Amino acid sequence: MRLHPMHPAAWVLDQLRDAGWHIDDLLVFTRASTLVLAHRDTAAPVVLKAGFGSNHVLAELDENTRPAAYGFYWYAEMTEAERALTRADFRHEIAVARTATGAAHIVPLLEDGSTDRFDWYTMPHCAGGSFRPLLTEAGSTAAGL
Repeated sequence: MRLHPMHPAAWVLDQLRDAGWHIDDLLVFTRASTLVLAHRDTAAPVVLKAGFGSNHVLAELDENTRPAAYGFYWYAEMTEAERALTRADFRHEIAVARTATGAAHIVPLLEDGSTDRFDWYTMPHCAGGSFRPLLTEAGSTAAGL
């Protein structure tokens, strides 16, 4: 995977690598979050969702570099209060996912954490592209079948 260094996702991937993750693939990058297929050492790959979207990533770039970055056309400078609220919303998403883990028909949260600049959590990676077998098995186990 080769991203232009000015693409905001490149910054997110660098931060994850610095936190000890090995990046297998960039799955999705939006203004709200980034989904990455990643693993640690010899562990199986997981899907890692990093919160703090590209508006926050672009805010990390200096004023002279920011206009050249990919995605600047929709970038709107957020205040510190707006960034804090967005981060609180993502932390709430993590808490809801943690609480729902183990419930039937819910993709489980495996691990979560924070860096100084964003929060993240992981969920299983389904190589076949469907969670149906995992959720069916989890539902059967929860129902005592």
